[in-house]
Amino acid sequence: MTQDVENIIAMIDRKINALNQAKQTLRSEFGNGNANMTVSSVPVSSTTKNKTKGKVTQKDKVITAIRQYGPLGRKEIHEKTGVPTGTISAVVNDRTMFVSKDEKWHLIEKEEKEESPLETTEN
Repeated sequence: MTQDVENIIAMIDRKINALNQAKQTLRSEFGNGNANMTVSSVPVSSTTKNKTKGKVTQKDKVITAIRQYGPLGRKEIHEKTGVPTGTISAVVNDRTMFVSKDEKWHLIEKEEKEESPLETTEN
């Protein structure tokens, strides 16, 4: 087989995977659910939604997968989310959110410190 044919087959496989995920999401959302849920059908908490008007982004899917399954490698993230590996590489490049330990990606959870609105003053 030539390299061009192999590339076309790989592209078709990616398209089939994306279509299968879309089908599974539709089944899950409209009542014909499947027990094998993927991350794309798992609700994303409001803290991970960004400025895309509530749409779930590829980054949201990666964050949700790591929160749901724990630290994951790129291949595992791809298998659980369907997010292309190149996109995963770009997403985990955000060093403020992700850190690599033992060849697995971990989330850096930021502790939200709330300051008291009341200040104490001495009289």
